[in-house]
Amino acid sequence: MKNISEKISSLNQLINNSVLEDKSSFREKPNISFVTKNGKISFNGSEQYKVFNIEINSLYSMFQTVKECFSINTFSKKMVEFIASIKIEDRIATKSDIDFIENYFKNSKFQKFKISREIYGIHFETGELKLGDYRLINIEYNPQFLKNFPQQFDDIELPQYLIEIDILTKDVEKAKEIANIRFEQFENIIAYMIGDLSRKKNVKILSKIDTTSNQIFIVSPTVVTHTEQLNYSIINGIDDDFFTDEKNGNKSVWNLFSQTKNSELEIRIKNSVEWIGKALKDSNNAKTLIQFMFAIESVLHIEKDKIINPSILSQISDNIAFLLSESVENRKKNAGIFKLLYNKRSGIVHGSKQSINDKDLHEALMLCKQIIKILLTTEPYKNFHNSKQLSEYLIDLKFN
Repeated sequence: MKNISEKISSLNQLINNSVLEDKSSFREKPNISFVTKNGKISFNGSEQYKVFNIEINSLYSMFQTVKECFSINTFSKKMVEFIASIKIEDRIATKSDIDFIENYFKNSKFQKFKISREIYGIHFETGELKLGDYRLINIEYNPQFLKNFPQQFDDIELPQYLIEIDILTKDVEKAKEIANIRFEQFENIIAYMIGDLSRKKNVKILSKIDTTSNQIFIVSPTVVTHTEQLNYSIINGIDDDFFTDEKNGNKSVWNLFSQTKNSELEIRIKNSVEWIGKALKDSNNAKTLIQFMFAIESVLHIEKDKIINPSILSQISDNIAFLLSESVENRKKNAGIFKLLYNKRSGIVHGSKQSINDKDLHEALMLCKQIIKILLTTEPYKNFHNSKQLSEYLIDLKFN
């Protein structure tokens, strides 16, 4: 009942801090207002605006099934309609209102949305290429694809390549929100697979706030120059078997990101892949190293709710040692490399000046890639479902 009472309280806070006006009325500089069939609902002044943001976000979090299928903007607009109808009746919210709201969102039907965006930095010479649940479309070789677009889009000049994904949800705004996350994941996956410390081997999926390049203007008393640096380089042959190879683990990576449900260890591996991808797109060496360390911690920091202390650091370095090698010499070497890199990571985080060179980044990248490859392709690791199984196995190796 506590959750119900909290929902009722939040809804009444919104009701009490809103003003119901005629649709045509105008109040000078309302902080936020919505037009509903019952009139205009406004939250005027900084205090009311603050209440709106706090309580809408609170309700959105409490309606968990709503959060999974509707965007916060769609939820807000619908909630304001409910608020207007309650204000018309001049009453406070009750449990029946909460039940009505929950049933409204629950009974809304799922829809499959196809979301497409421009993608740059890829090359292949067939109509369509599938990687996991992503579809890459080459417009030049796929005239059939254009038939999916309504006639009013005929005047739009499409790029050569599009990336498309299906999203199953109840709200078009939520579909776009989820698609944006999935497209960013695609960029990170490709960076993980082929990225290097040049930071040039990336693809770019455009949104309205993206640009395909960084334009730099340099002015001094003696020089005026303009340079343009692309955020991607052309990846020839993205249809190469390398991207879906089982032996290097790439096929398993696409499978992980395509599944609707992942095991606890699979979620950790996905997070690790994304950290590596982000690191290989970051031009700041210190941030790159930190993200590589996050990638390792994502998988091997077993007690994830605890701050890394010397004993946990030792546990992670031992896990790396026994995961990556069978020889004593190489185990010592890998554990030592990780401890040195982690000390530099800690120094950066705590504000001390650290010299991060290409050797550091190369060693960190190699550790990350080897860890993920072994977990995805090697027995018995690829059969583990959680970090406890992984930890217990590595402990057994250590004491055998």
